[in-house]
Amino acid sequence: MTVAEQSIHDAVASAEGFGWLAAYLQGVVDTGFPVPDLIALLEQVRSHLQRSGNETAEDLVLDGLDLLTGWCGPGQRIAPSHAL
Repeated sequence: MTVAEQSIHDAVASAEGFGWLAAYLQGVVDTGFPVPDLIALLEQVRSHLQRSGNETAEDLVLDGLDLLTGWCGPGQRIAPSHAL
């Protein structure tokens, strides 16, 4: 697992759950990290969680993907649509 994947995995595993993950993802996007690359990292973490059978954490990653891709309320979206 790469350092970036481990950071996302740690965010998912944190006691803060969704709020912490959303804040973490917003922080990553704010640094200028490419949104498509962040989506790819989340997909890798999701795949790892799926293989390990951690459905709760996988659902949280899917929620994070929703925030990045726009499958959420317009006020919740982390990345602007032109970033994808």
